[in-house]
Amino acid sequence: MKYLWLLLFFIGTPAAADDAAVARGKALAEVNCASCHAIEAAGASPLAAAPRFPDIAVSFDLADLEDSLNEGVAADHTIMPDWQMTSEQAHALASYIISLAPGGKLKSEAVPGAQPDLAAAP
Repeated sequence: MKYLWLLLFFIGTPAAADDAAVARGKALAEVNCASCHAIEAAGASPLAAAPRFPDIAVSFDLADLEDSLNEGVAADHTIMPDWQMTSEQAHALASYIISLAPGGKLKSEAVPGAQPDLAAAP
């Protein structure tokens, strides 16, 4: 019986951790990203040049997006702020963005050529 509880603990932990990261990522996006990017599953970005989060979600795997956020997103315009986020913030924001992938699509399922150009100038 005690092993059953241990098994249930480990089975439930990743989902709870992921849910918490997604919630933290959404809060970060609301404060830091929503003025330019569409941060919800539907709707247009307030700034036309800013890619929608659901479009970004199908262009990256979680680890790749997290790495990109840790390194700083490259942009050829001065509008994108230079946000030096912590590793935890990068993980949370990446987790939230990936959670917005339309229909649960993964990067490998994305249509070639349909990915947003994150470095495009307005």
